[in-house]
Amino acid sequence: MSATAGTVGDLLAEAAALHQHGDLRAAEAIYRELLRRHPGNGDALFRLGLLLGQTDRLAEAVEMFSAALLIAPDFARLWAEQAAVQMRLGRFDPAVASYNRLIALRPDDAEAFNNRGAALSRLARPAEALVDFDSALAVRPDLPEALCNRGSALLALGRVAEALADYDRSLELRPNLAQAAFNRAEALERLDRPAEALASFDRAITDMPGLVPAHYNRGNLLQALDRHIEAIDSFDAALALHPTHAGAACRRATSLGALGRLDAALAGYDKALAHEPTMVPALVNRAILLTMQGRHEDALTDYGQAKAIAPDSVNVHWNESLCRLAMGDYEGGWREHEWRWQTKLVRLGHRVFPQPLWLGETPLAGRTILLHGEQGYGDVLQFCRFAPLVAALGRSGSGRGDVPEEIPGSVSGEVNVVLEVSYALARLIRTMPGSQHVIAHGEAPPEFDVHCPLMSLPLALGTTLETIPATVPYLSADPDQERAWRIRLAALPGLRVGLVWAGNPRVSDRAASAIDRRRSMPLARLAPLGAVEGVSFVSLQKGPGAEQAKAPPRGMALYDWTDELWDFADTAALVAGLDLVISVDTSVVHLAGALGKPVWVLNRYDACWRWLYGRADSPWYPTARLFRQPAFGDWDSVIAEVATALRELVG
Repeated sequence: MSATAGTVGDLLAEAAALHQHGDLRAAEAIYRELLRRHPGNGDALFRLGLLLGQTDRLAEAVEMFSAALLIAPDFARLWAEQAAVQMRLGRFDPAVASYNRLIALRPDDAEAFNNRGAALSRLARPAEALVDFDSALAVRPDLPEALCNRGSALLALGRVAEALADYDRSLELRPNLAQAAFNRAEALERLDRPAEALASFDRAITDMPGLVPAHYNRGNLLQALDRHIEAIDSFDAALALHPTHAGAACRRATSLGALGRLDAALAGYDKALAHEPTMVPALVNRAILLTMQGRHEDALTDYGQAKAIAPDSVNVHWNESLCRLAMGDYEGGWREHEWRWQTKLVRLGHRVFPQPLWLGETPLAGRTILLHGEQGYGDVLQFCRFAPLVAALGRSGSGRGDVPEEIPGSVSGEVNVVLEVSYALARLIRTMPGSQHVIAHGEAPPEFDVHCPLMSLPLALGTTLETIPATVPYLSADPDQERAWRIRLAALPGLRVGLVWAGNPRVSDRAASAIDRRRSMPLARLAPLGAVEGVSFVSLQKGPGAEQAKAPPRGMALYDWTDELWDFADTAALVAGLDLVISVDTSVVHLAGALGKPVWVLNRYDACWRWLYGRADSPWYPTARLFRQPAFGDWDSVIAEVATALRELVG
């Protein structure tokens, strides 16, 4: 060094000049030489700490600052620089302690309050952080960073509208504050204002094109809106900036899957897992695609890995249950299916009673059990068949396995079954053979001892593929109503075929709505069926889509009396007079199957688990015939196959 013989002041001056002009290597050498000679030189410790922070040697920088603070504990800037490096290291508790000392020395330092609030936010202490941001703004009301951070604390506390106001104010003060625009988008999402949220993401990206979270979250929002092509563009932008971003790779694969590009989606999940092998969503989503393709064992391998990582993940157990049920593994499938109560799709219908849940472990003789419907109409129509089996348990009382002939302490007598279903189903379900007492939801049930949801009965009764109670019909139409419909239908020429082309869109639930879009179609799509001679079609379509019956495809003779159908008993009477029902996967399929009526099911490629994989028949409904899309979204092939089968039937 040229100044090795100089004074301490000379050396510090030379090092500072080199430091200021960017010759960090030479400056560091002088600082270290100074500290070799004078280990207690606080100025050298402080300046070397700054240099180490500049070169991302953060842990060493903290060591230098800590040593300097032993010499100069009242040097406020030292506490500020140490806290900043601690924040960069993710050491938020020590950073809060450093900011505490700084604020004690500078009680009017708005930046110190703002930064301590940021540290508290990172520690998930938003209420304390909010106090600090308020303190910062009391000193400097026009500090945009404090307003932005205050908005984030309010957002964490659920005060979304107030958070949005803070983000707006911070952007008024500093229009190019990308973090405020990004956070504002999150607030707008929570307020269900997606168009404005997208615009705010775009603003953040314009101001800071390299802000990876903005590209990623923008893609997530577009994905939730089913704008998958645009979502993929956003995920591509995130991956261009951060090639190992496993979340972006996983989400991109999900959008590819939604577009039916299944092989590309599988490759995308593989890429995500290469970056993050323990990423449970990627494992689960890959398993769902593998199940869809009939690769059930491969899917179970993924579920096994996911459970090893997250043994209590509802999403893992729930989707594994659907895989097992689709492959016919009812023993494992029904058990895992109990996780459904913790999923978003089902838990809103979860009933809680003071009486215990019965899953087949205890005798029922002489007791009353409440069986209650759950989820959709079709689920109740499919699983109500188990109620007579429960009533027939008698003294054995247990649904699973053999029981001793004499059960000590048991009460002899019949099993009293109360079956609760929705009002729209009650009149029809009362036609089921057996001693069960049917009530409509909302009616006060009689006193009961235990309860069981209908879709838990296969688990309680140990149901396998071979023991499904599949004797049909197990429901029947009102004889007078059926007779009246047969008279009216007799006037129709040829084969009388009921049609259903759409399900319930369930727009309030995005996941359920996405499923419905895949299972439903417009009536116009069924035009090839109208070209089959010798057929009269009868609309069974209720709800959204029913208005399409007023303008059927050219050549289709379609009769619509659905305005006379007020409940499922009314529909059953009409269906009983038909020769065949053709329907997408809705409750009408289960109605026709329960009535023992021939029913052809138009199934999407990712068909529901209840139809099993690779089958054209159903062990649940002997009169059902299944037509499944051969490729994702391919309704044309399905309809062509159905049209051919219909011609053969007419012939």
